[in-house]
Amino acid sequence: MKIYHASNLIDAQIVKDQLKIAGIKCKIINTQAHSLRGPGFLPFTTDSLPTLVLLNTEDKEQALKIIAEHESQKNKEDTSHDWACPHCQNENPGNFSICWNCQTSPETLTQRTKQEDLKKESPIKTPIYRTFPFLFFLVLATLIWILLKDA
Repeated sequence: MKIYHASNLIDAQIVKDQLKIAGIKCKIINTQAHSLRGPGFLPFTTDSLPTLVLLNTEDKEQALKIIAEHESQKNKEDTSHDWACPHCQNENPGNFSICWNCQTSPETLTQRTKQEDLKKESPIKTPIYRTFPFLFFLVLATLIWILLKDA
């Protein structure tokens, strides 16, 4: 499903990367057609622009929110200041919503930290269903060893 017509390939790639960070799968089509726009070639329509195609229609609402945020960021003047990434401490321009070095957004890092804190608080380190194959192998190896020892 076509979800976004970018003005150029760079803009399309930026939006694609933002969607990828959010876990939304998409691809860019018409990557070469935009260079053929003009008199005698392709008409000036959205069909010849780089276009993002959503691979899973269930992600449409979340993708539209991310695209709307991108458009608002793109249209407003850069009045913000540079910021340091909380993950890798690299300096980023104020108009960047994600770190150019590690592709981490401050919101993503906060979510990861909360999930890691929940994992640390859990009293069970490894779920029982993950230890079952090891226990099965251990019992089987012990039985084989006993049978071979007696033979």
